[in-house]
Amino acid sequence: MSLLMKEIFENWRGFTESLGGVLGDVELNLKVLTTPEAQAKGFMNAPEPTDSFGLLFKYPEPSGLGFWMKNVSFDLDLLAFDDDRRLFQVIRLKANDPTIRKISKPCRYVLELKSGWCKRNNIKLGMTLELK
Repeated sequence: MSLLMKEIFENWRGFTESLGGVLGDVELNLKVLTTPEAQAKGFMNAPEPTDSFGLLFKYPEPSGLGFWMKNVSFDLDLLAFDDDRRLFQVIRLKANDPTIRKISKPCRYVLELKSGWCKRNNIKLGMTLELK
């Protein structure tokens, strides 16, 4: 990644709330997206994240949600959680795919992580996302 891209990414990361999380035994550095504008942008035009960095989409109440990959140049794992932050679905999102991928049931928490993260870390449905 070029120095300019690193600067842009670090500046972009500063516009959201930051917190730590744990899923399975793996620690995560999360940026929380709570506004419709930030949620619509997600990883658009951003460099590929490091393995421990993710975006946490937090909604005020469970909603029917769909995600797309417009202007995202890398694949992602999308993890959907219930109100108790238990993982109930994982979807592989493909780079630059404009197709809206719907989550199977309403949810309040969605996490986007680098592609293959769940497999590399042996993440299973039913695990709970702990937030710090």
